[in-house]
Amino acid sequence: DSLMVGFAISPDETRALICGRLGEEIFQLDFTTAADVTSLVDSGNSFDLSGEGTAQSQAGVTVSPDGMKAFVLNYADDTVYVYDLREPWCATGGSYSGDSFSVSSNDSLPLDFSLNRAGTIGLVAGNNEDRIEGHTLQGSSPLPVLNQRTDQFLCADGTLRTIPRTGHTVEDAATVVMAFDG
Repeated sequence: DSLMVGFAISPDETRALICGRLGEEIFQLDFTTAADVTSLVDSGNSFDLSGEGTAQSQAGVTVSPDGMKAFVLNYADDTVYVYDLREPWCATGGSYSGDSFSVSSNDSLPLDFSLNRAGTIGLVAGNNEDRIEGHTLQGSSPLPVLNQRTDQFLCADGTLRTIPRTGHTVEDAATVVMAFDG
């Protein structure tokens, strides 16, 4: 694809799933040497995204901690689409699960969706609101449901925490990876 818009790397650093916007597909690259980007090779595995959402508007891919679900943000319709993977971190036979959820309350132009390490908190970054919002994903629900906006920070340990701040200053700045004024 000539317009790659996001990627996710497996925890063992042997596979990467890449989102291609123009070809509307997720394709898989394999590392012949773990974590060595010079060793990436095309596995030939991919799956199609063209049936869901506004065409050529994918903004990236995030994979669940178990490697069995891919979440693809479509910025034009403010929706995250969920795809099932047959094997962990493998694009062969990936298919739309029928699950999706709106992130339209977050920003009128969402550009990225990520999960915390446990897969319980979804993070949405937008262009127009200049912030990252954290939302709890309800694991017992048949599809993820985003709760109301929280004013929290993504911390180095992968958690979201409310951290006291004065104006634009985060008082516990050593633990913060990302903080956006909202």
